[in-house]
Amino acid sequence: MASPHKPIHILCLGNSLTEGYTCYGTQFHPYTTTLHHHLTTTLPNPITVLNDGLSGDEILGPNMKPRLLHSLSAAKYSNIQFDWIIILAGRNDLPNPGNTVSDVYAGLKELIKLGKSRQRVQE
Repeated sequence: MASPHKPIHILCLGNSLTEGYTCYGTQFHPYTTTLHHHLTTTLPNPITVLNDGLSGDEILGPNMKPRLLHSLSAAKYSNIQFDWIIILAGRNDLPNPGNTVSDVYAGLKELIKLGKSRQRVQE
């Protein structure tokens, strides 16, 4: 029997913090597991949490924007639109001497704009 509650789809994009990197990469414990558990035990809605974390990735690097586009396209192909996109990134950008906080913030705003432009507006 189908649930009478609207499914909630969440995309979590980021670096090692999202991927769940721990114990020098020998184990992974992503926060998305706890998020999914908390939401499914709290809300009546069916919950989907997609973890798109990649250790070492950077907002200003060559991978994050294409990964976001890929996740959004794959979801659209599956007839899914994300209700929420969580971006936890930027930590790996700041130690690079060529990156300024303003650059990282501008990159983050670009990812947010891209995510909003490809998804429905919250009701």
